[in-house]
Amino acid sequence: MRRVSKDQILDQLRDLGVEKGDTLFVAADLMQVGYFSRSANQTLKDWVEIFHTLLGDEGTIVVPTYSPSFLRFFQKYDFVFTADTPSDSGSLAKAYLKFAPDAIRGKHPINSCTSRGRYSSEIASVDGPKFSKYSPYSKVVELGGKNLMLGIVDERNSPFTFHHVQELLGHTTSHPFSGLLETKYIAEDGQTKRFIQRELGGCTGGVHKAWGYHLSKNAVKFGMVGNSMSALLDAKQSTEILKDVMTNNPHLIKCDDRSCISCYGRYRYNGFGVIGYYCRELPRLIAKFVKKIVG
Repeated sequence: MRRVSKDQILDQLRDLGVEKGDTLFVAADLMQVGYFSRSANQTLKDWVEIFHTLLGDEGTIVVPTYSPSFLRFFQKYDFVFTADTPSDSGSLAKAYLKFAPDAIRGKHPINSCTSRGRYSSEIASVDGPKFSKYSPYSKVVELGGKNLMLGIVDERNSPFTFHHVQELLGHTTSHPFSGLLETKYIAEDGQTKRFIQRELGGCTGGVHKAWGYHLSKNAVKFGMVGNSMSALLDAKQSTEILKDVMTNNPHLIKCDDRSCISCYGRYRYNGFGVIGYYCRELPRLIAKFVKKIVG
């Protein structure tokens, strides 16, 4: 793996299309990019500096800073979400929570985003337990934003617009696990409250099959950043493309794992084919559920 410099990353992201003033939603695997400074903390600080240099004072970066959820009724847990709880969304989330003191973290107990820049207050204002799980995504699209998939162009990850479109089409509340997961959070009155997760996007393992539609509309640009392939999408164009695909050809976005409940256990994507799925998979699902409860 070749050594990656900060200047190289800046040049490559500019070549990809990141510009000053952009509203940029960034999902990243920094290990895949391969940039390392003299220490772990300095590396994270450098990433915050990289995006500020690219976007400038008029730009806005939005980073997912998600938190865990737990099985209702059966799973005991001590976790309580606050603005200070760590995120399980990777190193870039850690960078903005730890080294960007002017960034604003949303208040959604499970799906918070942290934003920094011109529109950070506006984005955070729709990020909380009273709002839909994917409301910050809608706001980024409304603001004419872009989606940077940094080091995560593969067969597992998707643009954030996929879950945004699922919500627009009413798919997020039809997941078989809707209402089965929860967490706790500190409410505005200072009380600890339960939050039940009723919106789930689910599996993204088949969304890469829609890249051709994006390319035909010039809605995405691919390029190397560091040691890994990345992509930059126009969020509004991607939304319209995926809305069309998921309305007229929803089978396209299903993954290839026929045991996947997100892709094959939902009526919206399979019609009455779900009957065969549950006849085939129910014993395995029950065993997995029992194992999670016991273990």
